[in-house]
Amino acid sequence: GKVGLPYASEAKEIPGWYVVETPDNAYGIFSEAAQEVVYVYDRSDAAPVTVRYEDTDGNELSDPTILNGKVGLPYASEAKEIPGWYVVEIPDNASGIFSEEAQEVVYVYERSDAAPVTVKYQDSEGNQLAEPTVLSGKVGLPYASEAKEIPGWYVVEIPDNASGIFSEEAQEVVYVYSVLHKNNEKENDSRGTLPATGEETLGQSMLVILGTLLILLSYRISKRKKNLSN
Repeated sequence: GKVGLPYASEAKEIPGWYVVETPDNAYGIFSEAAQEVVYVYDRSDAAPVTVRYEDTDGNELSDPTILNGKVGLPYASEAKEIPGWYVVEIPDNASGIFSEEAQEVVYVYERSDAAPVTVKYQDSEGNQLAEPTVLSGKVGLPYASEAKEIPGWYVVEIPDNASGIFSEEAQEVVYVYSVLHKNNEKENDSRGTLPATGEETLGQSMLVILGTLLILLSYRISKRKKNLSN
């Protein structure tokens, strides 16, 4: 401009920055001496970076983490330790730069292998009656056990944890058995030599009738003899 004429300056719009200080000489008069007008900026607050923790089906496993910062500055996220789960996919934007646009970082998890569930079959004294069964699965998923059929034995105690949930800790399921006695077969054999209830009653009735007939017959014979003698 020309000496003595006015000038007017203005702040530039700089993405990710905002003016924090406007100089006193933002407006002034041109002179023969060089002048400087300085606008001071600070970084703008960035849009949040949301860090999510999901399974392979997109189900949320833990509350998201929100990262805040200034536009243009770096951010770094990290996977959470979630009991029973492990990370199978680390996102490309696990680390990056804060910006004016919201961002999402998604860590993908799968279930961890569970500790085994050992199913045992014992008598009341703790003696093993059959080889244990070992159940395997993923932490947090259900398991179901069942008693074995062991010849000569029957189950007398079904454990409370016959069904349950796989975990990171080893578990034991114990079925307790007792000896199966063949009393029924012996009782049936002995009963085979005895008359049935109906047969016994009929026999008793026949005896009573025969006895009565004999008494009547004796009475008639005795009376007849008496008449003849008269």
